[in-house]
Amino acid sequence: KGYKSNVLLQAGLVKKSETDGTLYDTFRDRIMFPIVNRTGNIVGFTGRYLGAKKEVAKYLNTGETELFKKSEILFGINLSLRQITTSGTVILVEGNPDVVRLHEIGVQNAVAPMGTALTKEQMDIIKRYARTVILIGDTDAAGVKAVVKHGEDLINEGLNVRVMVIPDGKDPDEYIKKNGADRFRALLSGAVSDIEYKLLMAASGLSLETDDGRLKYLSEAAKILATTDDIMTRDIYIGRLCEDVPSTSSSGLQPCML
Repeated sequence: KGYKSNVLLQAGLVKKSETDGTLYDTFRDRIMFPIVNRTGNIVGFTGRYLGAKKEVAKYLNTGETELFKKSEILFGINLSLRQITTSGTVILVEGNPDVVRLHEIGVQNAVAPMGTALTKEQMDIIKRYARTVILIGDTDAAGVKAVVKHGEDLINEGLNVRVMVIPDGKDPDEYIKKNGADRFRALLSGAVSDIEYKLLMAASGLSLETDDGRLKYLSEAAKILATTDDIMTRDIYIGRLCEDVPSTSSSGLQPCML
């Protein structure tokens, strides 16, 4: 289209080979998502890899440029601002396809960070327009770790945090394609608190019908509840543990001993 090489290099659309100096496409074998800032200007791109190579990163963003600083932008923010401001709630997902899929079904307050980390600048944007964040992450180990970290950071910034758990290890895009928009919205309406999510993850894979399972779970639950300074919150969840964890065991251990 007639763009000069130096402009393409500055924009991060091409790179220069270290061996022979020729230019090559930065985003090979990728579907492209334009990154648009709050004022509606395209400032960069994300490319999702479509090939079969295992060692290639799934997502690749434009490198830092004068226009694009990934720590200062949320993907989809240009389309989400009105609904975020109206509802006071942000839905934070992991990937660009998830944002696109949610907007397609009418969930128009969804955004995604530009990478695995949620930065101070991105949280400042969220705080400017919303009071509540619903986190939706993958249910693999990395996804759980990211949700927990994001939740703690957002709470420390004074935001209310809820977490939506998707069954079967699916991300929002996959779940909606398989189960439909209505079932996704039902899951969304049942988003749990940050503490409830941590307790659910602590119980995952444990048998609460055995002494060993109960001991491990209650030990983890005690650590989780100890992270909150809100006495009322602790009392509420200790009461729930009393109801939910079977109390009849050979050890005589009672959840209320927490």
